[in-house]
This record gives sequence, structure tokens and C-alpha cells, in this order.
Amino acid sequence: MGKYSPLGGAALLAFATSIAVAAPGAIVSALISKSGDAANIEIRFACPARLLGQSTLSARSVTEITLARLDGCPGSADAVSDATRPPGRELAALDEIEYSARVGSDATLRLRFNRPVLVTVDQAGDLRGLRVHVETSPGSTPMVAPDEGSKRPPFAGAAPALTPEQRARAEERARQAMQPRAEKSPPPPDYVLNLRSSTKPIDLGAETAALAQHSDVVYVADIDVDEQVWHRLRLGFFATEAAADAALAVLRPRYPDAWVTRVGESERLSARADSVAGAPAQPGPVAAGQASPIVGDAQVTEALAQARAAIIDQDYSRAIQLATRLLAGPPRAESAEARELLGLARERNGEPAEAVAQYRRYLIDYPGTEGATRVGQRLAALTTARDKPRESIRGGNTGARDSAWDVYGGISQFYRLDSIDFGGEAGKVDQSALYSDAELVVRHTGERFDFGSRATVGYIYDLSSGEPSPGSESRIYNLYADLSDRDLGLSTRIGRQTLRNQGVLGRFDGAIVSWQLAPSYRLNVLGGFPVYSYDQSIDTSRTFYGASVDVLNLLDLFDLNVFVNIQDVDGVNDREAVGAEFRYFGGNKSLITTVDYDFGYKELNSVVVLGNWTFADRTTINGRFDWRNSPYLTTENALVGQSATSIQDLLLSYTEGEIRQLALDRSGAMQSVALGVARPLSERFQVSADVTASQYDATPDSGGVRDTPGSGTLVYSYLSLIGTSLFREGDVSILGLRYSDGGPSKSTALFLDTRFPVTQDLRLNPRVLLSRREITTDNATELLVRPGMRVLYRMSRHFRVELEAGGEFGRHENGGESNNSTGYYTYLGYNADF
Repeated sequence: MGKYSPLGGAALLAFATSIAVAAPGAIVSALISKSGDAANIEIRFACPARLLGQSTLSARSVTEITLARLDGCPGSADAVSDATRPPGRELAALDEIEYSARVGSDATLRLRFNRPVLVTVDQAGDLRGLRVHVETSPGSTPMVAPDEGSKRPPFAGAAPALTPEQRARAEERARQAMQPRAEKSPPPPDYVLNLRSSTKPIDLGAETAALAQHSDVVYVADIDVDEQVWHRLRLGFFATEAAADAALAVLRPRYPDAWVTRVGESERLSARADSVAGAPAQPGPVAAGQASPIVGDAQVTEALAQARAAIIDQDYSRAIQLATRLLAGPPRAESAEARELLGLARERNGEPAEAVAQYRRYLIDYPGTEGATRVGQRLAALTTARDKPRESIRGGNTGARDSAWDVYGGISQFYRLDSIDFGGEAGKVDQSALYSDAELVVRHTGERFDFGSRATVGYIYDLSSGEPSPGSESRIYNLYADLSDRDLGLSTRIGRQTLRNQGVLGRFDGAIVSWQLAPSYRLNVLGGFPVYSYDQSIDTSRTFYGASVDVLNLLDLFDLNVFVNIQDVDGVNDREAVGAEFRYFGGNKSLITTVDYDFGYKELNSVVVLGNWTFADRTTINGRFDWRNSPYLTTENALVGQSATSIQDLLLSYTEGEIRQLALDRSGAMQSVALGVARPLSERFQVSADVTASQYDATPDSGGVRDTPGSGTLVYSYLSLIGTSLFREGDVSILGLRYSDGGPSKSTALFLDTRFPVTQDLRLNPRVLLSRREITTDNATELLVRPGMRVLYRMSRHFRVELEAGGEFGRHENGGESNNSTGYYTYLGYNADF
């Protein structure tokens, strides 16, 4: 296992000054979609975290979500800070998402909105994500920040005095006015007359003959207004507003409520297609002016094949027409692919606004599917490209964002000082280090190929003068490139990366290639070199290869991933595993089950079941059952307790069969069961409770390594009361009680954690913890008081400064003897992004 040199670390640190960080192990993605007046934010984390509660149940501009970082997540014991301003955030009136967690504490996810919103939070079934439902308060307007007053468009709230039809008309005009209008020469005729509206179907037979002399297309468009479908008789298409006004003046006596509007290309093409076919546009639930639906099984299959072929032939108008007709029929299994094809055809036809609308509709209708990941990536690329250019730390004129390239990232640097004096002969520990992390993300969306890359690196500069000293080290968390061919359904990722499933045990250097055989089936092959430490360079002594199949919506109940994974170390079989992951997501509940079996050892490696259920009164129950070998069963476990540093060295003293038995002896089983409940008590208070019971089995004496006894049943429990806006709008106060019975010791802790917004940019976070621990093995007692204060100041939209300081005062009593310990820590740094 090699380490990067200090010189290499210095080079990385210099490189870090020009880019920005999303702290590794924090937020992976935030995908935003909207349906009607409500928006949804799907937040994914790199590591599992359990939802404990949210700060407010009423409309507020700031919501804080408390998470418990779970054991077994790499880096869960480290301090982590992260922030993101995801593409499409304006759909949810969102300004920023911020994640922070200190050493030994729960994590806080803070959502800052530009106006008061009502937020509901649900836990994703795999505990690696949250679903945040956002409803904007009627009539609310953005709160203008000092440096953004001229940049934010006013919020178009609905006037209560308007009728549903008048409001729909106003909203449509507002939407059309806000749509980016590409410069085209000449522009297509997209003005129409909305002649009349009715909640009853409109018969075109009586209208078409009388209107044909005024324009070339007469059709019906449909729209939902307050859960009521309105059918609109429309006449088009006019090249200019003046031409439409002239026709309106002639038709006004017959249609006194008529008005002029502009329509998107989706409606224009569909209406013209119907006109050419001689069939009037049919009312339907999908799109205004859509063509007659395709409903027969054989016809649907043929139409999908023709739509795919049309995209390959770059006949996007034909693909749009076919996909639109497919979606006009009743929902069916092929509807997801049709929706995706429609968005893809719009995108490649130079209609980004229409493509965005189709992709967002896909994510609303088919969340959690394998296709949702692919569609989400396309949506992110389009919405980011449509955003106004962000300020760059490199300066200069960024120019128009006509290119499909997108570059963003960040940097963070934090200095940490710890000093603990244990008193008496126990000694003193001083640690001092500078932590630098940086990230750079580059994406490109092409006509056929998409490219993406991510580099997340870090350097720890050790400033400690005493012993022991951890030393300086460079870290590479992620360093990979993505390339996908949308036409062939092929994609690959090469470099240092992390996979949650596929049988891979975490991070690795290598590649994965995926082929989308069909909308619901994907084949993956992968291989490379496992990475067990961030500071590790490529280690070719360990290799692995594997394959997996992803199946979506199996039996209309769940998604399935089945894998096989083979791993070798020093030429010896290290791991030979098969397994599966089942994922079920209902409207208010979810269930995920994973199984891993090593057929080389003929041993079950793990069984994990995760469940989450949210009830109508917003009570949430989540549970987990976890049985696994700890550590995971691999032949390399035979090195535990040995003087040899590799399997090759161990082969000098033992046969391969004996080594495999040593690996079995060192891999004890661990069982864990957890249950959590969260429930709102009132608008300002909610309560959450959590209990976990675990047990570690004994391991035998073998190979010169002493046996380890079983742990017995270990119990950990947690109870908290969360209050919001008790003293000031947006403040959060958490009063918590923790109790653990860990066999040889029992401990009880009481803590108070408050978050207080002084201004919109300055926040204070004072807290204190009191704990008492009884050590039964030597009849000792430990008392501990740990106060702390965190200050966060936002200097600009892209630059934040953070200071945290605290102390620790302890007393250890044993048989009439006592010993006092004191300590302090300081944490100071900044986050910058571009």
C-alpha cells in the first residue's frame, strides 16, 4: 500500500486554490421537480443517515433537518461540511442546501428558501436519501437579499379575486413571458387565438368550417385548473401578435372572451399533425393539442420502435409525433420509455424548455426507477446550462452559456487544534492539522455523447509537534470520467469511484460498463483494484471483476439487482460472492433488502433489511435488521493479528486451506436491530425516539491470535424534543437524552443544541453536553461536561466562514481516587464554491 509523497500533497494543495469542494461523504445529489404548485427535492447522501426530525412544521424560509449519522459509514466519525445550489432550485423557491456535522455529533441539513414555504420530509428506504416536499405559501414573494435584488424575478402569486379561467390565463401568459426565446430566423408561427373554454368536450365539427378561412389549424387543447379539466378551442398559427390581433378583431363578435397567446412547439407540431391527418385533436390527459392515441399492444410496440429509429435517423419531428400519440393513451408499462423519448427528441430538436418539461414529468411519474437516474442527469445538464452564469473565482467575462459544457466546484480549508490533558500519569495529547479539500466537476452534453468527470481530492497537513503524530497525507476520494452513448444505450465510468451495490466493497480504481438492453433491463460489467484507504495509490495486489443485471418494476412491485463478484489477493481467491438487492417504494412506505453469499466459503456474508413508513398524521416509523460478518468475510482477514503484511508472506507459514480457516476465525458475526419513531406534537414541537440493539459473536483462538469473547447484547437509545421559532423566527432547539448499556459500561447523556439566526447571514450554534458513565469492570465513574459554540457567517453567495470552539471537563473516580481532565478544541475555516 503506497502513500502519496508530501511533494505530491503540496501540488494538490496548490491545485486546490483554483477549484471548490463539496466535502466528501456528504451530499451526492439534489434533484428538483415540480408538479402543480408543489415541488419535490430528492437529496442523496454518500453515507447512510437516519432522519430524526425537522425544525418547523409551518411555513418558514429556513428548515433544519436533523440526521443521525450511522456507524459503518466511512468517515462518519469525521467533521463534514458541504453546501450546494442545485440546478432547477427556483422550482422549489430554494436558495441553498447546507450539510454540517461535527466530530461525534449528529448531522444538520439546512434548507434556505427565498420565501416562506411549508416543508414535509420523508426518509428514503435505503437511509441514504431524503424526500423533501415543498409547498409555497399563497401570495408569498421572494425575500430579496442585498446582493441579489435585481437578479430574482418577482413571484407571480395568484390573485384570489380571479376566476379559475382568468387565473389560468394569467399564469399561462406569465409562463410564456418567462420562457427563454431562442433567436431563430425566421421564427415559427406560434401565436394562437384561444376562442372559448369549456368544462365539457368541444365538438370541432361545427366550428372548423366557419373558422378555416381565418387560419389553417383549428384544434382543442386541454389544461387542468384547480383539478378541473378545461377544453379550449384554439385557432392557429400566426407569425406575429399583430396578425393574431387582426384575426381576433374579426372574430370577437362571435367569441367575446377570446384572447391571444403563444404556444410551445409541442402543441404546435401536434396540432398540425392532426390537421394533416384530417383528424381533430383529441382531448387527453397528457398534452394540449395531442394527436389520436395509440393503444393496441402491437401498435404500441411498433410505434416505440419507430420512435427510436426516428431519433437515430435524426427525424426528431417524427419521434415527437409518435411519442406524443403514445402518451395520449392510458398509462402502461411503455409510457415511461415514451416520455423519455419525447424529452430526448425535444432536446435534440433544439427545444430545451420543452425537453426540461418532459424530463421533470418523467421524474414525477416514475421516481426511483433506473431510468430516473439517467433522466435526472440529462435534466441536470439542461437546467444548469439554462441558468445564468455564476460568478467565477477566476474572474473575466464568462460569456453566454450557449455551449453544453458546464464546470463547477469548490474549495474548503479548515484548521483544527485539539488539546487534552488527562491529568496524573495519563499524559497529554495535542493535535494540530490543516485540512484542505477540493472538487472540480466538468460536464458536457452532446448531440449523441455525454461526458462527465469529477475530481475530489484532499490534503491533511499535520502541524503536531508531539508524539504520537498522525503525519501529513494526500487523499483522493473521487477521480473518474463518464462517457455515455445515448443512441446505443452504452455508458462507462473509469477511475477512482464508489459503488453502493454490484457486490463491490466500497471504493475502487477501475471501470464499469453498462448497457441498457431495454427500458427495464440493464447489464453491467466491472473490474479493477479495491481501495481500502483514501491515501492509497493503485494497489495491483488485489483485483476484482464482476457482472450484474438491473431489472425495473419487476412484477409491478419492486426493482431488482442481481450480481456476481470475484476478488483475488496475491493470486489467491479473496472473495467469491453472489447476491441481490430488492427495492420497493410505495407512496408512503419503502422496503430494501440486500443479500450477499460467498459461494467459495459457502458462508452467508450479510442480510440487511431497511424499512420506512410514513402515516397520514406525519408519524414516521423506520426500522433496520442487519446481520453480517464483521469484518466482511475475505481471505485477507487472515492477516488480522499476524506479523505478516500480505497473503504472500502468510503463505510462507501456512497452506492456502489453513489461511482460509484463519480468515473464517477472524470474521465474527454481528447482529443489529433498530427501530425509530418521529411524530409532530404541534406546529412548533416534535419528538423522535430511536433504539438499537446489537451483538457481536465470539471468535476462536487460532494462528497465534487470542480468542475474543462475545459482546452480549448492547443497547443504545435516543430521545429528543425539537422546538422551532421559540425565541426568534427560524431558531431551532433540540433537547436530547441518550442512554447506552454496553456490557462493561453504562452511560447516560443529556444535551442541548440550539441554532440561532442573528441575521440572514450570521448564525450562532451554542450547545452543551452532560454525561455520566459507569464502568462496572473496575467500579469506576466518569463525569463529563462539554460546552461548545459554532459561528457561521456567509460573506457572499459563494463564500462562507466558520468558527467552532469548545472545551471538555471530566472527572474520573475509582475506589476513592479521582483524576480530573481538561481539554479544548478550535475549528476555523472557509468554504468557497463557483
